[in-house]
Amino acid sequence: METLFTGEPEKEPSFRHWKAEMYNKLEVNADHYKTERAKISYIFSRTTGTASDTIRPNVHDGPAAFQTAEEAFTLLTSVFDDPHFIQNKRQEFRRFYQNTTPFNSFYAKFIALATESELPRDQWFEEMWTRLSGGLRYGLAPVKDSLNSSFQDLTARARTLDRELQNDIKAAEKKKERANKLLKNTKPTVERTTSGQEQKKSLTAEERDSHRKEGRCFHCHQKGHMANACPTKAVTIANAELDSGSAEDLGKE
Repeated sequence: METLFTGEPEKEPSFRHWKAEMYNKLEVNADHYKTERAKISYIFSRTTGTASDTIRPNVHDGPAAFQTAEEAFTLLTSVFDDPHFIQNKRQEFRRFYQNTTPFNSFYAKFIALATESELPRDQWFEEMWTRLSGGLRYGLAPVKDSLNSSFQDLTARARTLDRELQNDIKAAEKKKERANKLLKNTKPTVERTTSGQEQKKSLTAEERDSHRKEGRCFHCHQKGHMANACPTKAVTIANAELDSGSAEDLGKE
């Protein structure tokens, strides 16, 4: 769907982007917009709000009516074009770094800012290198010199390495998730008294024999562990440490 220009600074598209889109549309469809009146009408149809109000008096017949489409663009430019556009884009570019952004998204933004700030193409390689994440620079450092300052080669290598790093991160997250799930499923259930003290009930010989057959702990009477490994023997605060310690042990297996 074609974009409407509102004239409001905080809304996309910017005037320059919209103007470029209009020029392209009129050129590509020159056989459709053969007269200046047709071009003016189309330009007006792609404005709304403040922008539409600005050129409305000059669109209809009258002494102030536009004679050419270029007159419409000239008036809109005088009102809505940002004279500091390039300077602002250069400032934005100086603050722009990849950090944790996926490479493809970072690359698209880099191209846009480098173009809008009119950065010379022979500087794109070093500017890209400077703004890559630490992980990508570290991984690409051994081959940087062999790239011969080729921006295309750098971005191709960076895209491949970024994909590998993203896959490693996903694999690590899945492994951690499986470990946590296994820990949750194997962690013994421990009942506590309302006072929070360990249950210490003396067992009769008959009860001990029954516990042994059922796989119950002699200490807390729960299933899933023996008395020598009963978690209730530790202080209450050790429960949190049990989780982290068990997860680390599982990760080492």
